[in-house]
Amino acid sequence: MIMFVLTRQLSALMLTVWLTAASSGQQEGSMQPSLEIEPREIDFGEVSSAERTAKTLTLRNAGNTTVRLRRVYATCSCTRVETADLTITPGQTLSIRVGLDLETYPNDEVSSKIILEFEDSTATIAEVSVRATIRPEYVVTPPILDFGEVRYGKGAQGEITLESGADRSVTVTGIDATEFLDASLSDVGHGTAPMRAVVNLRPDAPRGRFTGEVSIHTDSARKPVYALRIQAQIRGIQYTVSPQVVTFRDARPGEEAGVLEIKGGDVLTVTAAQSNVTGLICRADVPKPGVCRVFVSVAENAKAGCTRGTITVHLVEDELTETTEVGVFGRILPKSE
Repeated sequence: MIMFVLTRQLSALMLTVWLTAASSGQQEGSMQPSLEIEPREIDFGEVSSAERTAKTLTLRNAGNTTVRLRRVYATCSCTRVETADLTITPGQTLSIRVGLDLETYPNDEVSSKIILEFEDSTATIAEVSVRATIRPEYVVTPPILDFGEVRYGKGAQGEITLESGADRSVTVTGIDATEFLDASLSDVGHGTAPMRAVVNLRPDAPRGRFTGEVSIHTDSARKPVYALRIQAQIRGIQYTVSPQVVTFRDARPGEEAGVLEIKGGDVLTVTAAQSNVTGLICRADVPKPGVCRVFVSVAENAKAGCTRGTITVHLVEDELTETTEVGVFGRILPKSE
């Protein structure tokens, strides 16, 4: 079988692989190949996707019997391993070339492993970590286009830029957007000059929290499409209504049943108010800027009895229109003689 013992020599950490013979009649420890692997982690640092860089992984047989590798491979297609031999005799050193293939690798970080699989009945393996940070081919600014608070019906406009990195020039081949967004190139950029695009949030975008996406198409093999998140909070007319339910007891025809008060901006007004309850009349008034009232009364010909329903109020502020509803519940008494 194969056992792993971690040893520290000076400042370098090496993995020592002990292979102990287990054949019949052979004393344990008589043949003990020791394999030193250095380094235990290969860090390429920051690299370009177009850069053909490589490092060397060294395996030294410090034991007294031959070590055989079944295979050597990487867990990621972005990492390339090259070796001319899989057998290491006592005292011999085997060099494995470790390179990176990043031209079509989509991620910004490399985190893979090199697996050393030994010729042994237990299929023992050793691992070497490989790391790298890939310099971006281009940078999009801002990373998220946030329009903030946008008034419904008004829309909004913003600008984005795409700037090529230092390693190569990236060309923008097209741009498109999801529903309620329009995007167009205002400057395609040349050489190292940045590309600029205008993004419009359409006035018909729905109220509430809005999220969309602009897709920037490039000639980059690694990242041919950049998906830019677009967000906004689209608000309608800002107002409060009190009470949420108009209740009344023992109101007679011709008497007032209740009052709704609606508060908002200085130009807020009520254009109409009506109830779906037969026998109830609604009258709107604006006593001062930003305050609207709806007076609810019982009609002269209203029938006596308990009633319930809704009151619908139509609001206008500048060019915005909105409708709100409140409940109504009460009892109408017969008209006094």
